Amino acid sequence: MFLRNQAWVEPLPGGRITLTDRGRAEALETLRKSGYLGPAPIPLEQYKKVVAAQSMTQTNADRDAVREAFSDVVAHEILLDRLGVAVNS
Repeated sequence: MFLRNQAWVEPLPGGRITLTDRGRAEALETLRKSGYLGPAPIPLEQYKKVVAAQSMTQTNADRDAVREAFSDVVAHEILLDRLGVAVNS
């Protein structure tokens, strides 16, 4: 919404959007100020916290959990056992 309010983008058919002339000018000005193109840098401690939150090292999918997760899928018991091993790895 902000980008549209600033007249930096406009809608196209099919739900797509495009930059306006004003949006291109703003993008070029921003690149002129800083040519950095990549992920936004964050402090290392914050990065560690985010990575730890995504970790599944404290999670263990037991046989019952795997069966429940795939209860609506027709699959052989051996496949489900192998899926359980894969999930836990």
